[in-house]
Amino acid sequence: MENTIVQVVDLEIGNYWRREILGLNIFHVNQVVVPPENDPRIHLMIELMRKRQCTVLIGHDGVQDMGGNLEDLTGSYSQTHAPERVPVGCYLGGFFDLNESPDDLSERPQEGWSYYFPGAPKEFWALSTPDRYTDLRYLMEYDAVVAFFGEPIHAVDLPEFTTSEAWINALVQNVDLVVTTVGESLYMELYARDKATLESSDPAIQVVSDAIRDSAWYIENKDKLVWDDMCLCLAFPEE
Repeated sequence: MENTIVQVVDLEIGNYWRREILGLNIFHVNQVVVPPENDPRIHLMIELMRKRQCTVLIGHDGVQDMGGNLEDLTGSYSQTHAPERVPVGCYLGGFFDLNESPDDLSERPQEGWSYYFPGAPKEFWALSTPDRYTDLRYLMEYDAVVAFFGEPIHAVDLPEFTTSEAWINALVQNVDLVVTTVGESLYMELYARDKATLESSDPAIQVVSDAIRDSAWYIENKDKLVWDDMCLCLAFPEE
């Protein structure tokens, strides 16, 4: 694998395309402290918003892991932009609904619903509180944040859930891009109805990659970093 900052892998799956984006967890893995909007995972969401409207889905189970109170994160935003509740969950790298019967009750979520924020602005991604690690990156660690980019889709117009794959396939017929994290935010995935739409994310990914490259931390440490196949990003080699 080439020693580049950000790498992408595209795959056609039936009637839609999936793009894996590797390397955006570089600051997290290397314990580099940056504000939310400068974290590459959040930065990508912000860049994708420059040409498309954004809607956000936050899995209830991720909020429970955060402490159970969404207002700890969103504060007054959730009061003025009250989220809807929708019967589709996102958690631990997958989508599910209320009718799923988990095989292992100790590992699978029990409540398949999410908070649905339509028309989330750029400022939404920078939400944080000073006294706790309760910004959206925390929820990304549980793969509990999903963004839809394109024409706004109302909660009532979300496709009926049968399986995760079928739901994504139906969803990308109505929005341009679906973006989420996988493997406890190990990497990010983009879904689109066709390859051209998927590749429309290239400029945003390039901007994020350039921002990492131009950061003071990367400039200082770039000669020491190697690609880590476990962390799927550039990291310091084990001694």
